[in-house]
Amino acid sequence: MNNRILIFLVTTLLSFSLVYLFADKVVLPLYLFTSEVEVPKIINQNISEAINNLDKCNLNYNIQLVPSKRNEEINKVIHINPEAGKIVKKQTVVDIKAYGPRESYNVPNLINKSKSVALNMLRSMSINLDTVIYDYNDVICTNLSLSSDEIDINDLYRMCEGYPENIVWKQIPSSDQKYFKDDLITLFVSKGKFAPEFYEVPILIGRHIDDALDLINKSGLILGEISYSDAGYKKNNVIDQSQYGKCRINDKINLIIQK
Repeated sequence: MNNRILIFLVTTLLSFSLVYLFADKVVLPLYLFTSEVEVPKIINQNISEAINNLDKCNLNYNIQLVPSKRNEEINKVIHINPEAGKIVKKQTVVDIKAYGPRESYNVPNLINKSKSVALNMLRSMSINLDTVIYDYNDVICTNLSLSSDEIDINDLYRMCEGYPENIVWKQIPSSDQKYFKDDLITLFVSKGKFAPEFYEVPILIGRHIDDALDLINKSGLILGEISYSDAGYKKNNVIDQSQYGKCRINDKINLIIQK
């Protein structure tokens, strides 16, 4: 009788032990516990590449796009949470921030508006001004050989009428294009109805490049090529220019700048 009881107790104890070991080593890890992995380094990767690396680690993800700025690569990963190298359980959600498309706005139509009105409109819309170029708008009228059969006669008449002084006659980008945040806009402002056959070329030698470019624009001239050399002048000052005295309306002013 005592032997039976002892055998029963031993058998029960062994059975319980086997069940416990099986549950602890097989069942629980399989159904209740998830193995851990290291968050991969995906900063600066493209979203598609980052997702592929997360999938390999059995990690989930949540993507948030933030507006990009000029020269920033769209879809580039810039931040993750948890951070790279951290040990987490599989199926953990990794929050990803990446650059999305740039914010864009409609460009206002500034054609036929005065320079002061155009600048006020840009300022009120927080649009950055790049350059104001002063020029005449009758090149095609002073040289009819430049005209083309493809140009509508009404457009030709309109171009020959020109624009009054200080009126915007062209803008870049135009009003039918999108303006992106941090972009710059260029305005062409009329200096009057008719351009003279020759322009008086200002002396630019010795001037800083920024002053020289501003003077070229205000003089109604066309900037050509800019090259750099070392002639012992002050840094970024004009060493030489291609035109002196007077030049024709379509001549370009080339500059050599001190390195």
